[in-house]
Amino acid sequence: MNRAISTLSMAIRAGKLTIGFTPTKNALLQKQLVSIVTTSDISEGTLKKMLKYAEGVEVIKLPFTQYDIESVLRRSFVIAGISDINFMELLSKTLEEDI
Repeated sequence: MNRAISTLSMAIRAGKLTIGFTPTKNALLQKQLVSIVTTSDISEGTLKKMLKYAEGVEVIKLPFTQYDIESVLRRSFVIAGISDINFMELLSKTLEEDI
């Protein structure tokens, strides 16, 4: 889990992670994202609303909650967008290795 959250932390520092519903939606509308990241405790309604805008974008569901993220990053979110394909691939790889 910590490796995946560390990847998210690096993406934040690099300015490649958009956090929150509205910023992520706006980035999707501008075709700036390669992936959407959701936590395991996202509501079905929020996910359904976001998927309307996420056509052609990979959705990565994290195996931990917004509180798990907050305990490490000191930031809480249920949805975020990744704008860099390398961070998306690194996150996917770390999640596969942790399983």
